[in-house]
Amino acid sequence: MEERMEAMRRQEAKEREEALRRQRLEEQRIREEQQRIQQEIENHRIQQERIREQQRQELERLQEQQRLELERLQELQRQELVRQQWLREGHRYNHHERHHGRHRGRHHER
Repeated sequence: MEERMEAMRRQEAKEREEALRRQRLEEQRIREEQQRIQQEIENHRIQQERIREQQRQELERLQEQQRLELERLQELQRQELVRQQWLREGHRYNHHERHHGRHRGRHHER
């Protein structure tokens, strides 16, 4: 009778140890899974930051390109306005220079 009680106690102790061992393994598995998920979240965050940075740089590059193009167009427009003004005001000088090779003044030959 005493031996059977002892055997049952040993069996129960063994079962408790096994249950604890399984619980610890499950807790370990859960911790590892949480770490893996945290790592994925962090990797995703870093990737998003990289993408945002690339987009920011691309936007800056495009803005700079547009700024330079606008400056170029404004300069062309300015040159055209100067040319048109020169044609309006300086048409006779231009005509005069064509005949005489250099500008000698509006009234020089009159």
